[in-house]
Amino acid sequence: MRKMLLGKSIKSIAELSCVAFFPVVLACFLFSLECAGQTVSWRDLKPLVSTREDVEAVLGKPTGRFPNFDRFKNELGKFNVWYSACTYTIKRGRSENAIPIGRLERLIFLPKLLAPFSKYSAETNDYKKIDSPGAVAQYLYLSRAEDVIFETAILASGEEIVLSIEYSVPELPPEAKCEQRPKQGQ
Repeated sequence: MRKMLLGKSIKSIAELSCVAFFPVVLACFLFSLECAGQTVSWRDLKPLVSTREDVEAVLGKPTGRFPNFDRFKNELGKFNVWYSACTYTIKRGRSENAIPIGRLERLIFLPKLLAPFSKYSAETNDYKKIDSPGAVAQYLYLSRAEDVIFETAILASGEEIVLSIEYSVPELPPEAKCEQRPKQGQ
């Protein structure tokens, strides 16, 4: 009888442990999916298109906030983000395009885990490689439009790793006019 009760209690404990453990496993799985999605989604932020709200939706709450700059830190690394301080009006021919205040102008990502360039871009041929000014064994890869810049370093092993990634506005045309600066405190 005692053996039967002991067997039932061990079985009950095992069942309870599985039931209690399942939510933990599920939470870890969902968190890993969210992180995996976030790895891609920060790259979907677009200069002059994404708003401060878009950036916060992807990166979370900023750890530092200023009128035209936010700093973020999460499981992926650190992000420094600048926003437009005025409305830019760009005229091209007969069309006119207004880019409002508060749009993403520049994003610098400093990854927590250093990884090879190939993790972020399949082709180095799509970028122009130049020496990083004032640094030994460090390079910059500039996209053709010069709106994406990878900063890399060569390790003693010979492996080239990414130190930072910058997304920014390609140089605005000279006819772009800055209008409607925000009032103090905005």
